[in-house]
Amino acid sequence: MIEKMLKLIINQTTWGIFGSIFGFAIGFLLKIYLINIVGLESWGKYISAQTLITFIDILISISIPMVIIKFISKSKLIDSIGTNLLLNKIFSYSIYASIFTVFSLVFLSGIIDTKIYSNLSDFKFFIIFMSFHIPLTLFSSIITSLFRSVLKIKEIILYGTIINVSVRAIATFIVFMFTKNIFYFIIIELLSSFVSIMILYYVFHKKVFNFNFAITHDFSISNEIVSYGKKIYLNSLLVFFSGKSLAIIVSLFLEPKLIGVYSIFLTITGVSMFLNKNLRKVFSPAVAQIYENKDFSLLNNLYKETTFLINFLTIPISIIIIYFSNNIVYLFDKTEFINEYIFLLHILILTRVISLLFGNTGVYMLMAGLEKNDLYIQIFKTFFTILLSILLIKDYQLNAIV
Repeated sequence: MIEKMLKLIINQTTWGIFGSIFGFAIGFLLKIYLINIVGLESWGKYISAQTLITFIDILISISIPMVIIKFISKSKLIDSIGTNLLLNKIFSYSIYASIFTVFSLVFLSGIIDTKIYSNLSDFKFFIIFMSFHIPLTLFSSIITSLFRSVLKIKEIILYGTIINVSVRAIATFIVFMFTKNIFYFIIIELLSSFVSIMILYYVFHKKVFNFNFAITHDFSISNEIVSYGKKIYLNSLLVFFSGKSLAIIVSLFLEPKLIGVYSIFLTITGVSMFLNKNLRKVFSPAVAQIYENKDFSLLNNLYKETTFLINFLTIPISIIIIYFSNNIVYLFDKTEFINEYIFLLHILILTRVISLLFGNTGVYMLMAGLEKNDLYIQIFKTFFTILLSILLIKDYQLNAIV
């Protein structure tokens, strides 16, 4: 049984790794190209707006992607009436929530700019442009979760990642030969995401599950789904704050150039984490199915095998990044402003290595009925992360965040 499950995971992970490498490599080069044109300050403002929008996405998503993965599996798609009804409720809610959120952000952008992000000039324009990412991100997470729930990673990579990344990269390269305005990049992202989502929706509708979409005002859902959704929703908020609270604090307290530096460091350290993130996406449905069958021995073996695979492939990459770190950061900033902070990059990479040693513990806890345990861990981590950052950032700036 374990050999069969590992074979399935490795098969899906092969496509996932290909998509991750393709997306990360193109994205990495694209950021180098773009940052050298628009500058650290504009890039820092863009990242701040992106962090804000990501938080709002999580707020209105109410854990829908994880609910889809947990409750809409290949076997449950047989119940076409029940699945169709649930998907209509999900899509209807997403439409209403997206429209309300976009209008609210556009209306409140000036207040958010002056009262909250006072350290960033003209930030309201970034909020307005980035707000249109919300419906696209929400629908993208729903569609990709549907594919993941039936273990079709290949389709996500072919029709999602490759098309989205390629269109965005080609358009950015051409457009920024004639401009330095970063708002054009936001528009390019919106258009490429829209094209990718439409293709994914069409493929799922035609080849996986042919459901009839209709807007509904009835959002009543079974108690089992609601109960699970509440736990995951709270957990997702805590995960966001534990992982992104530093980015939020950086956006609120530091100057745009330092925000840009921190973003670049996260991009570089992301090289060592792409496989870990990809594996989480691939085998979370498999973990849920194994737990449902109460095969705890298989879960234990699966955890050991995947943790070994992650460490075997990613720790050497981390060592290489540290060795060539000076050359890598120079690609992003020719002014050498970033060089005085390079020791912080080394610290970030070491923390990533420590994290990798523990594998995907969080995914196993969430998919295997241990949501409360993971919740307590996230609360503890989030509280101390935010507290220490706020206390230290004014005196130690970027040093405190790392």
